[in-house]
Amino acid sequence: MGEYIQFVSYAIGSSNELEVYLSLANDLGYIERDSYTHLISIHAEVSKMLNGLKNSLENRRQQN
Repeated sequence: MGEYIQFVSYAIGSSNELEVYLSLANDLGYIERDSYTHLISIHAEVSKMLNGLKNSLENRRQQN
């Protein structure tokens, strides 16, 4: 299970990196504001799910 938690942690890091690139693309005018707002909203939802998964896995590991 520890390896799976590590992979989820990598996914969280990649998600955070994506957020930076989305902000940069928005600031430089590569994407429209509406698209940016929509994508950041989706990112926030996925980020919450990844963090929830990681917390759940860590709690399960501590119980065992």
